[in-house]
Amino acid sequence: MCIRDSLGTTEHFRIMEDDLMKRNPFVFGWPLLVGDGNQFMEGTPFRMSAFRTIFSKSMLMLNTRLDLQLDHRQANLAPTDDDDVVLEIPLFCTVNYPVNARMCGGKALVERFNKVMGTTYPLDMPVDVLATFAREQTVKGVTELLSEMEFLDAASKKVPDVERVIRLSPDMMSGNRIVGQLAYTIVYLSITGYDDFIEKIFHRFENHPADIIRVACAKGAHVFQRGDLIDKLVAREEVGSRVRLMLERCKVGIVEGDDAPPSE
Repeated sequence: MCIRDSLGTTEHFRIMEDDLMKRNPFVFGWPLLVGDGNQFMEGTPFRMSAFRTIFSKSMLMLNTRLDLQLDHRQANLAPTDDDDVVLEIPLFCTVNYPVNARMCGGKALVERFNKVMGTTYPLDMPVDVLATFAREQTVKGVTELLSEMEFLDAASKKVPDVERVIRLSPDMMSGNRIVGQLAYTIVYLSITGYDDFIEKIFHRFENHPADIIRVACAKGAHVFQRGDLIDKLVAREEVGSRVRLMLERCKVGIVEGDDAPPSE
């Protein structure tokens, strides 16, 4: 079986690798693959490493993307711009594990773990995989991300029109912070492989008034290789605007001819 989860953010991909190699007793200390020095990943925004767990020999494939800047104000879009401002990067993990009821300790054990930890692991998940991420407080699958998206969307509609605290920079205003979190949750849903992303997420938010949400939709469409949807977003923006440049950059990497037909 295979599942993909979000593990929150980190300052550097190597921090999670070091933690698994040196401080986690449930995985083999020597990884199958490390992020640095991988010739197939150099020159791309992707980083990946792979570990095996001790008991079930499940494969944990950690990965991140360095191209998830969504705010055009902090992106390098012109020769005079500085490099993209990225303080933290997201972490994801794809777990390939054997289907064996004996390795999960029984259905009741995983049910109890999910209830206590607030997770939604499959009920046949091996115990060493559960133990590996037991200390992680931000393990989120599609179910948790959908719940978070609904909460943030509702919260973004209730923020005051005028901030109570004066002299705050735009990125520190409560409304903008909530919208920013919502944007990244949308992207994470696409990366974790939510099957109904185009129908239930993209079409719901593609006309959102916040440009960062529209860019998030474009990033999600890129994950699903839907260049046709990105073109629609680009066409609605003002020619020469930074938002349009940001959306156009989302098409980089899409293979021509692989766009799925429009769903409308």
